Amino acid sequence: MTEAYVEREIPYHHRNTLAVMCFDDEHIQKDEVKGLFIKTISNPDAGEMLAGMMTDALSDWGRYHILTRSEIRRILKAEDMKEELMRERDSIALGRILGVDAVVIGKIYKLELSNAAIYQCGKVSFKADCIDTKQGKILWSIEANKSVPYKDEVVLASEAIKEAVEKLEKEIDKK
Repeated sequence: MTEAYVEREIPYHHRNTLAVMCFDDEHIQKDEVKGLFIKTISNPDAGEMLAGMMTDALSDWGRYHILTRSEIRRILKAEDMKEELMRERDSIALGRILGVDAVVIGKIYKLELSNAAIYQCGKVSFKADCIDTKQGKILWSIEANKSVPYKDEVVLASEAIKEAVEKLEKEIDKK
């Protein structure tokens, strides 16, 4: 299941530049191995990986200018800040530092590959909010929760992000 929600009350024509921040993956970092017969592995750099996938999907859409992951790291390094610390700060300050109109902040609830003797299942669950950096309001949100047998969790995450961005495109076009 993937969902897209667009705030209809906020005009979009002035939001041109976005930065996708590293997704919060703290929730899944403790889920490395579970069970006796089933082994579940979480990606150790899931937050950065999903942020990269989201950056690519939004860039492919072409609606916004998206800062690259390396541009974000360079700007934050120049400001002597770490991206992980920026997750806790408000979007208005983040927008000012990065020089963007909106930031995408995501949280990963699940990104894993479960293996059993004869069965493999990829799982991904995340939410991402695009927050206006002038008013601090959510412009749009996308959410995914997928589980597919015999599919790698990284491939599944990439497909879920692309599907969610496609739904977002349709929702924004309705506006």
